Amino acid sequence: MGQKMKRIMGLVYTRDQIDRTLRSRGFIRRSGQPPVYDLHLRDPLSGQEFRLRIPTHPSPGPDTSRLRLGKPVIDRCRGYPPVKSGHSPVPDHVMEAADHQIAEIFSYLNSDNLG
Repeated sequence: MGQKMKRIMGLVYTRDQIDRTLRSRGFIRRSGQPPVYDLHLRDPLSGQEFRLRIPTHPSPGPDTSRLRLGKPVIDRCRGYPPVKSGHSPVPDHVMEAADHQIAEIFSYLNSDNLG
């Protein structure tokens, strides 16, 4: 996991801020409480699809309108053959694309806090 992906883990924002920001970046909110957000990334070289998942957790304290961002995870989508031994399950360029998404989310959430 890249440094940018680690940057958002543990940050706390309102449910509305998180939902609005992630959905505007193409993430899909999965059912459940607290919500989990998924973004599908396609590797143009192999045609394989990967999922960038950002879980959320209740924030500490009595304020239920706030969520804490969890550790982003990227993995292969179902339906693709298993990874050959000795090969990385996620190509570097896909990790870079995921890191870029996370950096944009971090920027949007922080700019939203300033306004």
